[in-house]
Amino acid sequence: MFFYKYILIFFFCCLTSLFAQNKEVSTLLQKVTQSKDIKEKKELLKILKEKLAKKNKEARQKADAIIKAKHKIPFKTYTEESLHE
Repeated sequence: MFFYKYILIFFFCCLTSLFAQNKEVSTLLQKVTQSKDIKEKKELLKILKEKLAKKNKEARQKADAIIKAKHKIPFKTYTEESLHE
């Protein structure tokens, strides 16, 4: 029971963080479209570019980890004969 509490709290924190990051990017994008000053737009676009690059890097790392895990999965199915070899 104690272990399940920690897992539940961990997933809650991850989901909260995920939604907060998406909201931050959306807010920046909205500010860029509403801004009329060219300097301000450039600054906001620079910040937006950095945030999106960071998210892309994190997504790529997760995808690479999934691919590595999939390579470890055996392709052959286990049969009774292969277990006795």
